[in-house]
Amino acid sequence: MKLENHLVTICDKICDSDNGNLTEHIIQNIFLSNLLKIGLYCQKEVVMPVIMDGIFVGHNRFDIMITENRGKNTTISILEIKTLSQDIHNSKTKQRIFEQCLGYGNCVRNMTTHANTEINIYLVNIWKKRSSLNIITPYQYDIINMAKLQPLKHSCLLEEIPIPIKIKNVLYFEIESLLKLSSSRIRNKRVLVKWVGVVKPSWEPIRNIPILIKKKFKYILTKSA
Repeated sequence: MKLENHLVTICDKICDSDNGNLTEHIIQNIFLSNLLKIGLYCQKEVVMPVIMDGIFVGHNRFDIMITENRGKNTTISILEIKTLSQDIHNSKTKQRIFEQCLGYGNCVRNMTTHANTEINIYLVNIWKKRSSLNIITPYQYDIINMAKLQPLKHSCLLEEIPIPIKIKNVLYFEIESLLKLSSSRIRNKRVLVKWVGVVKPSWEPIRNIPILIKKKFKYILTKSA
C-alpha cells in the first residue's frame, strides 16, 4: 500500500473516533505509532541543518520523517502536521505554510547526495471548525502532497511550482501579479506571471489569464505593450 493511502487511513481513524481536543503533539504520536505498526522506518521531530553557500544559517525541525529503501532507490517523506481551525486552502497562513514546506524540500535535497532519492513533502491538517455556540463538530482533514522530486542524476535546488487551491473540486492557480507583457506577435503574446508562494515568475500565454486579472493589471499590460 502506498504511503498516501496509509495517511488517509490514519486520518480517517482520527476523525471517526471521539478523541476530544487534539494537539499537534498528540496527532504526531498517533501518526508515528500507526506508521511504525505497518513497518515503516519513522523518526519524530528530526532536526536538519540549513546550509547556504557552505555556511550554517539555521535548522529545520520536521514533525515526522519516513525513510523507505527499495533496492538502490530511497524515498524520504516529510510529514508537516497542522491543527488549524479551518481547511488549509482558506487559512490566512496558507502561503507561509506552503513556503515552509517547499523550504523543507530544498533543505532535504541539499543534504542528500544519493542520486536515486525521491523526496515527498506532505502537509497534513487535522481541523475542527470553531463554534461560538459550543456545538461539538467532527474533525476533518486535508492531505496535500506539496512537492515530489523525481530521482535526480545531479544535485540541484527544488524547482518551485505554483500550488493550486481547490474550489468545488476544481484546481486553480493563484496569480499574485502580472509583471510584463511580451513584445511578440499578437497571436503569441505572453505575460510574465508572479505566482503566489513562488519566487521565480514564469511566462504564460496571455489567453490563459482570466479577464478579471487582466483588468486589474491593465496599467502594467498597457505600459508594457
